[in-house]
Formats: sequence, structure tokens, C-alpha cells
Amino acid sequence: MRVTFHSSHIYGDFSSRELTVDILREDDARGTTTADQISFEVPADFHTHNDSVAAALMTLVGRSCSQVSFSFPISQHCADLLRLHYGLVDVGPVDPSLEPRRPGRFLGLMLSGGFDSMALWLVLRRVLGDAFKVVTTEFGRGFSFEARGYTQFRRDVSCRTNFRSKGFADQGRFTAAVPLLFADYADLAAVTTGHHFVHTPLSIDSMREGGRFLFLDEDRPLQAGGLTKSISCAG
Repeated sequence: MRVTFHSSHIYGDFSSRELTVDILREDDARGTTTADQISFEVPADFHTHNDSVAAALMTLVGRSCSQVSFSFPISQHCADLLRLHYGLVDVGPVDPSLEPRRPGRFLGLMLSGGFDSMALWLVLRRVLGDAFKVVTTEFGRGFSFEARGYTQFRRDVSCRTNFRSKGFADQGRFTAAVPLLFADYADLAAVTTGHHFVHTPLSIDSMREGGRFLFLDEDRPLQAGGLTKSISCAG
């Protein structure tokens, strides 16, 4: 499967308060080509880094493709991590001179509106006060039950998007798409999310045999976009 992403962020004009991405998927085995367009609501003064956009878009297709191309260059650092994590044969274009996206100053909480992330908000509020950023994703109708949770909180970023209704929420860690996209705008250094122990990948790996926590591999898509991941469990 080959996937091509064409993102409107390369034009630097967000006066419409929208970032659009055209997605072309080509499946030689089935002889099919599928074209989609997804959108993200952004402020007029929005800015982002190419690595962050690439990493965000890859969370929507996950390991469903082996070849990926973007309408913009990415850093070698980003390409290496995306290739490693998703098992890509090819990804690019790569600009060796492009500096990777550097982490900012703040921890971001990916607040879904569920009890797990709300519990983590309470923990962070007790430890950090207001010195963290709250990021939510608005998926629209069909997900209003989530909105009933997160609208009760102060939010630094809340992005309306249609990618879930377009079917791009079953391959990768799609909840990381908006935090990655807004990493520069919100000056994020890292993100954290509340989740249950039984989430995949499991968060209960044994260290008895000198192994490592396998869920740490899930940091790679975020590191590709210039973030680190602090995984927290709510029960």
C-alpha cells in the first residue's frame, strides 16, 4: 500500500482557520485507488513543524502502508523513527539539512473526556497547578458523550476534525494526531494521557527477566514529531 499526503500547512495561510490534508491510498494488490480529504480547525495564527505534521498524519494510517510520501520534506530524525516504528520500506522526502522539531516548554494532557484522563487532570492540577496544557479533539456528532466530559475543563487547544468520521481512527494512535499537530503552537515538550492497564499495548510488562517495558515503543511516533510521551495509567 502506498499513501501520499498533501497538507495545506505548506502554504502558511490559515486565514480560513482550517488545515486540510488530501490523502491518496494506492493498493496495487487490489488494484484500487482511494482519495480522501480530512480537515483540522486551527487558529489564524497557527504554525507547525513539518515533522509534527508527518508524525500526526502517520497516526491515522498506522502500519497499513509500506510506502509513504508527503508534499513537504521531513528531517532525517523523523524519517528514521517513522520507518522503524511503522516498518516502512520508504518514507519521504527527506531533507538532511532540516532541523528536527525541538521540544517546547510544557507538558500537554491529551484529555479525551473519559474518567481516566479526567483523573489524570486532577493529579496534574495538584502537582503542577496550571503549568500544563490541556489538549482535546472534537470529533463531532456521534461523540458528543466525550464532549460532555472535556467541556467542563479549561482547554488550551481544542481542535475540531473530521478524520474519525472519514474512517482514519482504526490503524494508529489517532488520539495523538492533534497534540502532534499543535506541538509548536502550544509549545509542548511532552504529552501524557490517562489510560487503563488493559489498553494495547499492555502497561504491565514484567521486568523480572531484565526486559524492558514494551509500551515504551509507543513513544517513537511522538518522538518523530518532536515530543516525548509520558504514559500514565488510571486503573
